Amino acid sequence: MRGDVYKSVRNAFVMRAIKNFRPGWLRAVPNLVAQQATSLEQVGLWPRTLVHTMRAPQTIILRLTSHCNYRCQFCHVNELITDADGSDAMTVEEFRQIFSKPSLRGVLRLGITGGEPFLVGHLFELIKEAKKTIPIVTVNTNFSLVKKVLPQINESEIDMLSISLYEPNERLIRDFSTAVKPEIYKRLSFMINEVDNFHSLKRIPEIAEMGAALGYHSVYFQNYAAYSADLDNKTPRSENRDANRPVREENEEYKRLKAETQAKLGSHIAIAWPIFARTGQPGERPRCTQPDKQITIDRHGNLAPCCEVDASPRYGNIHTPEGWNSEFFQQCRKGLKVVGAELVDPCRGCSNLYQDPYTA
Repeated sequence: MRGDVYKSVRNAFVMRAIKNFRPGWLRAVPNLVAQQATSLEQVGLWPRTLVHTMRAPQTIILRLTSHCNYRCQFCHVNELITDADGSDAMTVEEFRQIFSKPSLRGVLRLGITGGEPFLVGHLFELIKEAKKTIPIVTVNTNFSLVKKVLPQINESEIDMLSISLYEPNERLIRDFSTAVKPEIYKRLSFMINEVDNFHSLKRIPEIAEMGAALGYHSVYFQNYAAYSADLDNKTPRSENRDANRPVREENEEYKRLKAETQAKLGSHIAIAWPIFARTGQPGERPRCTQPDKQITIDRHGNLAPCCEVDASPRYGNIHTPEGWNSEFFQQCRKGLKVVGAELVDPCRGCSNLYQDPYTA
């Protein structure tokens, strides 16, 4: 079950936080307590509210750079720049300014992504700065620069590496994954679809076995996300998007491979399976809680309500007085919390709308 992965991650993070405790993390405790109201809302034990101004986001997804050295057809991050050096990245001073905001002082996890974070020369300085006040710091990477940065990775306080498997980096992953120190939680992420050979759903058993053999704590199978006008996930990298097709929930081969792989390897490695879109029933409230818990920030302080869309001034900016309680965020939460309320544009195209991606 997908929930097993998040239980695995949570347990690993809790143990690391206890082992490496520092006083600066105490300011996240009130936020941790306050955020439980979001869970209570889901079961009707807490009145659904719209703004939650007394809370801070639990998780910040930091779009550190728009530069990437790969050109993936299915990447859902807009406006990426290829063959660049990461020089557009957030500086240490910009980082300090953003995370000095009152609404960000209780952050529990910082997820660093891009682009490719390891293109950024001062990445490890940012991680060191973040760990002063944020208990958990994770990095999403294509692992292509591992030879250059492996010593720094192992000397750093990174809590999790989420490594995406693509055709150009498979050899690097096989050769260097075991060289990453075991204290770092390793998650292998693999995109599946029904057309492309390398990312074929037929590789599910092979990829799960690969993850287990290389000492990964979990493997995360993601479904190829087709372009959606509502979700605004078209990217300059999707020129050949017709060459891929999402795996359909009714695909019998997928269901068979999932069952066989889970039965064979589920006790050896935590496996996350794709979430398929479902339509809400009349009167059903959406279950997504990301705009209450998680936001995306770019180097300019622009925001996004979740990890599925890019940060943009139209969603809000952390440097303004309203911060993550901008008019957009309030309308976004209202659409997710109040039956009959209108959904904002990014939510309309999202497959997670009527399910909680952390427990599905």
